[in-house]
Amino acid sequence: MVHGLNQTFVNSSGFDPSLFHDDDGKSYCLNMIVDHRNSKFFGGIIIQEFDRNLKKTVGKIHHIFSGSEHGLSEGPHIYKKNGYYYLLTAEGGTGYNHCVSLARSTSIFGPYEIHPSNPVITAKDAPSNYLQKTGHADLVETQNGQWYMVFLTGRPLTELGRCITGRETAIEKVQWREDNWLYLDHESNEARRHVPAPNLPEHKFKSEAQRITFDTPAVDINFQSLRIPMSNEWVNQTDRQGYLRLYGRESLSSCFEQSLVGRRVQAHHTIASTCIEFSPENFQQMAGLVCYYNTTHYHYVYISGDDLGAYSGKKFINVLSCDDNKTSHPISQPIDITQIEKVYLKAEFNGAVIQFYFAVDTKDHQPNWQAIGPELDGSILSDDYVVHTEKGYSPCFTGAFYGLACQDLSGQKIHADFEYFDYQEK
Repeated sequence: MVHGLNQTFVNSSGFDPSLFHDDDGKSYCLNMIVDHRNSKFFGGIIIQEFDRNLKKTVGKIHHIFSGSEHGLSEGPHIYKKNGYYYLLTAEGGTGYNHCVSLARSTSIFGPYEIHPSNPVITAKDAPSNYLQKTGHADLVETQNGQWYMVFLTGRPLTELGRCITGRETAIEKVQWREDNWLYLDHESNEARRHVPAPNLPEHKFKSEAQRITFDTPAVDINFQSLRIPMSNEWVNQTDRQGYLRLYGRESLSSCFEQSLVGRRVQAHHTIASTCIEFSPENFQQMAGLVCYYNTTHYHYVYISGDDLGAYSGKKFINVLSCDDNKTSHPISQPIDITQIEKVYLKAEFNGAVIQFYFAVDTKDHQPNWQAIGPELDGSILSDDYVVHTEKGYSPCFTGAFYGLACQDLSGQKIHADFEYFDYQEK
């Protein structure tokens, strides 16, 4: 938990902590507890009083919920209403058996009675439902007394297939009925694709620009970095006015210091493009546009140089694919662009297919795109694929990203300049 600028240690007994503030002035911290004796390590839900003045848990730890038959109980939240404490949990794991379970008690410490129609949300028995993997929920009441539930979900490309957009957030309308239990606002526990809006004034969000230009000092909020915060030492928009500059560091398969800024793929058909200026001096220096999941799964269209043999002093466009840490070059011959200063790169991600393009000239200020390489399997950039290729079990939740990247394996930190980044949802 964070208090102001100071971090306060609460406990390390499990994960998914949540605070509940009771109407008697007391506060509580609850979380899933890890049971290391159990191969699945899910030990149920515990709760302990939290002293807001001392900023620490106090008193006895209470084990309040062992879970329902769906198992793997996590993500607990408590709400108080109608004389009951309602315990909302995620169960079934984060895959296609994911669900939202609800239990209640007249005492915060239990015992908790499970909802008669549990789970309140799931798609585990509805493989054709548009929203799958529904779980990890939270509740909100509007100013007008309407109730909604937000929850995690996935949108597979095919029935029970791969989700290139990873874990996303969805919303459903819910209602309290006469039996003092919560239900979805329709006769099902399956989340709908379209939900009635609340009776509130419309709030219009500012539309995001499709094209990000780098004419301000701050890196756009949609970009994320790997493992460590962005710093001017490796990424900035000040060393060259109007450009994002990346200083090359380690490879795309490195688990340490990469020079990569990525933007989430948020739809099933998207297009990303950029314009790059890059002057590599050897084959260890690369920069370009990457479709990325993690260090072992990506497709990369990039510019590189050569300093050996007949190709010394030349500059090329190439494609590199990495599938379960196995790399390959899917094009037979790199494209020579030795005399070209500005190069345009594009990726179209349509369902399970990725196609790369490049351009070295423009017509009416638009790049003359040419396809480069074959269609690539974009579905490997999904939670569902990666989780089965990682050694052992490694939770995978991120979905695919587009990224701008630069590598310099020679350690000289050569830089690449990007003029813009364009992201469109089709």
